[in-house]
Amino acid sequence: MFTVVEMVNSMIDKVVYFLYVVRTGSFSDAARQYGISASAGSRWIIELEEKMGVSLLKRSTRKVVPTSRGKTI
Repeated sequence: MFTVVEMVNSMIDKVVYFLYVVRTGSFSDAARQYGISASAGSRWIIELEEKMGVSLLKRSTRKVVPTSRGKTI
């Protein structure tokens, strides 16, 4: 069972990682900079999108860009 502080810290980590992805335009570059695996980072973004109930990133084979909702963060 998570404490409230642990849940908040987890959410903050995911938002910060999201900002790394937006800045770099790449899950793998952002993961390298943040010190996690790209698969873990991708999972974090999916969890963040599910928690917020919106799509935050537009993914393509070449780059990742924020959606209009993602830009508001």
